[in-house]
Amino acid sequence: MTRFAKCLAFAGALTFSLSFSQVANAVSLFFGTKSIDLTNSPNDCLTMGIGTLNRPSFANLKRSDVDVSGTRQNSIVSITCVPSPASPRFVVVVMVASDDQWTATSLMDLVLSNF
Repeated sequence: MTRFAKCLAFAGALTFSLSFSQVANAVSLFFGTKSIDLTNSPNDCLTMGIGTLNRPSFANLKRSDVDVSGTRQNSIVSITCVPSPASPRFVVVVMVASDDQWTATSLMDLVLSNF
C-alpha cells in the first residue's frame, strides 16, 4: 500500500472514529495542505508538526509513525507528512474535526501558518 493510500485510509479511519468520539461530534472535517522543503525524512516533518502544535498550546499531543495530533477548543487536529514527487519536498496534510465550521477553519489556518 502506498503512503498516499495509507493517508487516505487514515483520513477515513479518523472520520469514522470521530463520529463516535466524546471529544467532537465531527460535524465539520476540513483538510488543508502545505508544501515544504525538507531534505531528510517524514520523521523530521512530524517532529516539526509536534512543535507546531506545541506553540499554540494544543492539549493531548500524540505522535505515531504516520501522524501527530492534538486537541483544542473541542476540536481534534491531525498532521501527517507525505513525500512529494518533487524531492526533497513534502506535503503537509492538516485535518481538523470540530463541532463547527468556523473553529475548524480557524484552527486549520493557525496550524498551516505556524508550520
